[in-house]
Amino acid sequence: MGYGYPNMSLFKTLGALRPIRLLSIIPGTAMILESLELSWDVLLAVSGLILFFLILFALLGLVSFQGAFSRRCYYIGNDGSLMQIEPVRYCSGYRNGTSVMGPYNIQTGTHDYYGRHGYMCVSGQMCVEDPNNNPQYNFVNYDNIFSSLLSVYTFVSLELWTDLMYQTQDADSSIAALYYCLGVYIISFVMSFLLFAVITSAFARVRQFGSGSAFTSKEKGYLILRDTEEANTNEDNDPIWMFDYHRDDFRKGLSTLKLRWLLVHLVRSQAFYYFGGFLVLLDLIFMCLRSYTASESRIELINNAETAFTFIFAIEIVIRMVGATSWMNFWSSKRNVIDLFIAITTCVIQLPMIQDSAAYKYLTIFQICRCYRLFLCIPRVQRLVLAALGTGENVFNVMVFLILATALCATMFMQMFGGDFNDLFSYTDAENRFDTFWQSFVSLIIVYTSETWTEILYNAMASQAGKGSIYAAIALSIYFAFGRYIMSGLYIAVVLENFELSDDYIRRYQIKDYIHRHRFKDFGKTETILMRIFYPLYHLEDKKNLHIPKLPANLTASLSKADITELLADIPRTRRNAIINATGPSVLEKKFVSLYTKVRANMPLLKKEENAKPTPSSTFVLDNDDTPDDYDIVASEENREAMKERATIAHSLLMFSDRSRIRYYCKKLVGSSVDGQAEKRNLFNWIIMICVFVSIIMVILDEPSTRMIRKDTIRQSTYNTIEIALSIIFIIELIIRIIADGLLLTPNAYLRNHWNQLDICVILLNTITIFMGTEQAPRGLSTLRSLRILRLIRYFNGIRDIFVSLFYSFPLMLDALIFTLLVLIPFAVYGVNIFGGLMWLCNDDSVLSRGECIGEFTNNIGDDDPSPSILIPRVWQNPQNGFYSYDNFPSALQHLFSLTSTEGWVDSMFSAMSTPIEPDIQPSFDWNSATVYHGLFYIIFMIISQGTIQLFVGVIIEKFKERSGITTLTTAQRQYCDLQRMLANVKPTIKVFPPQSKIRRFCYDLVIEKDGMFNKVMMSVIILNACLLASEFQNEPDWLSYVQGKSIH
Repeated sequence: MGYGYPNMSLFKTLGALRPIRLLSIIPGTAMILESLELSWDVLLAVSGLILFFLILFALLGLVSFQGAFSRRCYYIGNDGSLMQIEPVRYCSGYRNGTSVMGPYNIQTGTHDYYGRHGYMCVSGQMCVEDPNNNPQYNFVNYDNIFSSLLSVYTFVSLELWTDLMYQTQDADSSIAALYYCLGVYIISFVMSFLLFAVITSAFARVRQFGSGSAFTSKEKGYLILRDTEEANTNEDNDPIWMFDYHRDDFRKGLSTLKLRWLLVHLVRSQAFYYFGGFLVLLDLIFMCLRSYTASESRIELINNAETAFTFIFAIEIVIRMVGATSWMNFWSSKRNVIDLFIAITTCVIQLPMIQDSAAYKYLTIFQICRCYRLFLCIPRVQRLVLAALGTGENVFNVMVFLILATALCATMFMQMFGGDFNDLFSYTDAENRFDTFWQSFVSLIIVYTSETWTEILYNAMASQAGKGSIYAAIALSIYFAFGRYIMSGLYIAVVLENFELSDDYIRRYQIKDYIHRHRFKDFGKTETILMRIFYPLYHLEDKKNLHIPKLPANLTASLSKADITELLADIPRTRRNAIINATGPSVLEKKFVSLYTKVRANMPLLKKEENAKPTPSSTFVLDNDDTPDDYDIVASEENREAMKERATIAHSLLMFSDRSRIRYYCKKLVGSSVDGQAEKRNLFNWIIMICVFVSIIMVILDEPSTRMIRKDTIRQSTYNTIEIALSIIFIIELIIRIIADGLLLTPNAYLRNHWNQLDICVILLNTITIFMGTEQAPRGLSTLRSLRILRLIRYFNGIRDIFVSLFYSFPLMLDALIFTLLVLIPFAVYGVNIFGGLMWLCNDDSVLSRGECIGEFTNNIGDDDPSPSILIPRVWQNPQNGFYSYDNFPSALQHLFSLTSTEGWVDSMFSAMSTPIEPDIQPSFDWNSATVYHGLFYIIFMIISQGTIQLFVGVIIEKFKERSGITTLTTAQRQYCDLQRMLANVKPTIKVFPPQSKIRRFCYDLVIEKDGMFNKVMMSVIILNACLLASEFQNEPDWLSYVQGKSIH
């Protein structure tokens, strides 16, 4: 509230919207705004769908849980007075003797209905419903439509939603868990990721129509990933044209030209590149040795090593400058410029007056910046970084867009809430405020990460008088939606854009893939190795020849040589002579055939799964099956058939040949293990699947916690019998499949199928667990019984495709994990430098130093006055029982890794903002202190870590696209496939004839028009009904309840 007027801050906030236009001042952020504007219609449609579900769940919460959060258990005193019990307990009723009573409404003086599955206050207590008991300044409740909508919006943000669920279960019914789980699943997962998909697809559409990047004002550049050897060289592979010399002069002594030539080759060599990375690794190892408890000799050793490495890297950059092919070539490399800047700054900070100052620990950031070279020295991480981040310009623009948008919004929220938190907190409280730009910026970054953002929301609402809490909630909710959904979608979109391949590269890939698929292939590598190892077990197939003389006479006929030739050629005899006398193809015909073959090679079919519908690689030309094959394809097929005839085979289990009746019946029983559709149609597989379902149910029923209680009971013996019977069935199934397909040596052997490998592992673990006994088996081995559910994956195509795509994305996810760890290491080292030993505190706030943190102190355990108190020993330790620690590198790395989940990073930041100047001093927080800018460390870390987390999502999505073949489709081909999908969904409209009956004809005329009057009236009735439901609120007048009941019923 400003100048005594309740709405002044609102108008000042609206006036602060003008700087938002500065978002377009940078070309990169302007392009992001333009891309968002082009996708605004789709974003608005999806946002409307999300708003619909929010209102739907808000209405359900209003009707079902009205007044639930205001119910508490009260102790009934001897004089009949009520006192709320500690700790606070939510309730749905209480026991009054032998009867169960509902919550007592303290305002209306009536009892509500009790929840059958909620918490019942024990004897001597009463469940009281008081609206003043609602949490968070009475803002968390389902008492009216606005509070209900806000509660739904907060719990679908996944911030403390489990606390709300448990409280609602105690206050109403355990069935409330279904309401919260459905809300989280539908809105937080399905709808939110739908919004992410819309953002990524919208930016992809911008790239298609604009043929440029959606995040920069430049044309989209596609990286061509070179080999590791080429990528590691820091210079271009252009010839060194400026060194023109005579060989005779070059061999005479050590001239300047020769020395320059040696330096150029040294700098361009791979060994020099990796040697520089090795020096960075050694430097990093020495920096990781620094700790708060290190001795003076170790600290001196680390400082001397830092000085030595500083001069070594200075010499290295000088060698690189001298060894550059040209002066301009050195300055054109960004890596050279960055390394030169780091070398100069690290040399400057080694000066004694700087090294001995208090600012030196902050300047060590320049030494740590050298660690970026480690990313380039690991080939897999380098390929991932180049593929996912590209040149880094797109990611940089997204981060700048986030920081600039947050900074501009900080001024707006500063005008809205500035000075309004003084009634809630003081400047020495570790709470978020909006009084200054820095305070507002930090608070908005916390809202962006969604950690404790509801606390900021409710504090901001409580700081406003009257209805001001409404626009406070709207403003913060809009910014949260921007940070949580829009920015996360932008991170994913920029990763997917960098993974995109150019159309020219895709066409070349399609040609290579086509040639590779139609080229003759010999045995696979695995097959060749097996044949060499188990060669004595292989043998030629024993084919029985047909003896013509032994056939009956009525089955044979005498034919001449001419008749056989005519029969094999399949042409009349009159034409055969003409063909024999005809000449070969002319030169023009040969050129035409060669040109036609090349054209066909440029239009290959894309590689697809056997059970998938083939997708044409060209929008205009289809490679039909009736197209005549060229000579190479025919020759490949003939060679393949010839190799099949000469191929050696192995019997199943070395005893069952292809002609074995036992193997024949086993094959007929299990069916095909290659075709997924055939597996689903097989009765034997359905029986096995039912057995797997039963085994999963047995794992659920056989609870380990009650197994000892059920020992020597009929129930437990029944469980054991069923387990043994199922294990026998699975072992028999395993034997039948091995007899049918072979174990290892046959072409379609059992162990050559990855799903069979998974099945046999689960079966063996299950059998070992049963024979060892559930009591003797290790707990971890018994836990593996739950892996039985993995056997069901192979029978469901959708789940199987997802599982396979996740499996194939594991290598890239591992690379992303390594990249994340490499990002954490510099922050951990820097955290040890600036926070090591400064976060220690005493659990007694009245203590000022470590020397005073001895003995015991009195702590009140209640909020009442007077309240009981107990004696607690004083402890000097890091926050959160020592878990928030930067005293050494392992502790810092572990702490930062936990902060990547955004859990607890706000508390850790406030602990860092409270650090004293020297160790062994009790930390104290003050917004006027200079240490509040330690929050920059956490803000930069959270922005970068959020981007690396989205890298995992982008990698998984890209692998799904690659597995489905979308990655290797050009833009025109994707549009053609989309058109095919749309046409496949188009179905002919059923012709509806008007009925002959007058009554049915009247009803038909009412409902036949989609936008007719009848549908409009019904929609109006539905909206009116929703409005009547939304008009309910807690403790409403009886007349309003009567009107609402009559209107609805």
